[in-house]
Amino acid sequence: MNPQQAISAVSLATGTPEDVIAGPTRTREASECRFMVMRLLKTARPRMSALALAQAVNRMDHATGIHGLRRADLLAMIEPTFAAALERVRSGDHAHRD
Repeated sequence: MNPQQAISAVSLATGTPEDVIAGPTRTREASECRFMVMRLLKTARPRMSALALAQAVNRMDHATGIHGLRRADLLAMIEPTFAAALERVRSGDHAHRD
């Protein structure tokens, strides 16, 4: 999975437009989608650096990548809708559900 494929898959699973996920918006929705993209990429490509993860969603430093992975893991444990969307993407079922 490459960064664009991850962004597209998350967009389909969440209903959030790709340009919002990759853009400068700092809303909770956009941020959580970015966290999901970073987790998907790290799972698919374990050797991908924190900097590369951040750059995949148009961010600039490794701390963003580290934070994104931590938040994705936390949200997957405590937020059922986040966990369900992440599982849909992982399973290849990218259809958005409310």
